[in-house]
Amino acid sequence: MNKSKRNIAAALAVALGLSLALITAPVSAAKQGPRASVSVATTCSLDGTDFIVNVAVRDKTSGDAVAEVSAWEIRAVYKDRGAPGNTSYDFGSVSETGSESVPFMVSRTFSLCDNGALRDDLDEARALNAEVSVTYGPPSRTVNNRCSDDPTTGEVEPAGIKLSPADLDAIDALCMLP
Repeated sequence: MNKSKRNIAAALAVALGLSLALITAPVSAAKQGPRASVSVATTCSLDGTDFIVNVAVRDKTSGDAVAEVSAWEIRAVYKDRGAPGNTSYDFGSVSETGSESVPFMVSRTFSLCDNGALRDDLDEARALNAEVSVTYGPPSRTVNNRCSDDPTTGEVEPAGIKLSPADLDAIDALCMLP
């Protein structure tokens, strides 16, 4: 290759390298800056006729970012004996928006009773669980999870609560009590 062809090839290589650098610069710049990080632990329990959901949001941010919860939702769900697989049905929900500093804890109770008896929609339930969504930032991101064992406690919490027909009969009897 003669000298002029080498100069043209070198100029093309430099031009190609610069154009690639200009194209990728905004992408890498978007990832810079403080980013909040949290862990969300959801635990569930059954206390008589009440299904209790506890959500603990802990700060895992490193650096200058300050994590804040901007919205959360708890949906109490059940699996029906007549529905195969993992199909879940809602039997209650609660949500809030607004700024909450982290660490953040929320606990909600969902009654399994209605008018002195077990709720009609739960009469064939085989399991209870909760679907939780927590939105935090900056930048805005969402964590979705369900009931599980909280790793920060020494106790073993159930990952959802299984129900037998005998359990449902016992809850129904408790619902009838004044």
